[in-house]
Amino acid sequence: MTSSQLPPESENAWTERRQKLARRQTTFLMVLVACTLVGLRWNRYQRSNQQVELERLLNGTFELEQVADQKVGENSDLLSQKITFSGGKMAGETRIKTNSPAGTTAIPFPDKTISGYRDSLDGEVTTFRWQGAYSALSGWRMTCHVGTSTYTVNTHWDAKTHILSLERDFILTYPGPFRYRLVASYAPSKP
Repeated sequence: MTSSQLPPESENAWTERRQKLARRQTTFLMVLVACTLVGLRWNRYQRSNQQVELERLLNGTFELEQVADQKVGENSDLLSQKITFSGGKMAGETRIKTNSPAGTTAIPFPDKTISGYRDSLDGEVTTFRWQGAYSALSGWRMTCHVGTSTYTVNTHWDAKTHILSLERDFILTYPGPFRYRLVASYAPSKP
């Protein structure tokens, strides 16, 4: 039976059913759009909070403690490394044994990253000062600009131990992970 063959009451009932269905679909679509907008806004809020939190945590000086399973210090080719983060800029100081693999392959120098270097009086230790820039991203990640390199680093912050763990280093070419201890925290700088 076609709509022209339906009795008038059936035709009205059919029209009512189509209108009810259209109203339900419209209501469902409006609820779906509203939920999507709320979800997007919440996601943006969460990402923004993560970025602000990471930016706040990074304001300070960190000292490298460990590379993969090896401690940094006198028993290592890598004697020390400190990095200071402040307002999107980072500055570091790396001390290595000059005549070691660290002195020849661990640091991708020379390039425009270096702001200065000096050798110890006995020639055994070389200290490099370097600089770069960073910006916090969502998901506890950061983008780093060091010399001619730009890359993204995944981070993990342990609030109990004040350790910042990185999958790769800012300057060293050793395979990670890298563990930095917070040694001095600074108040965030005002823009």
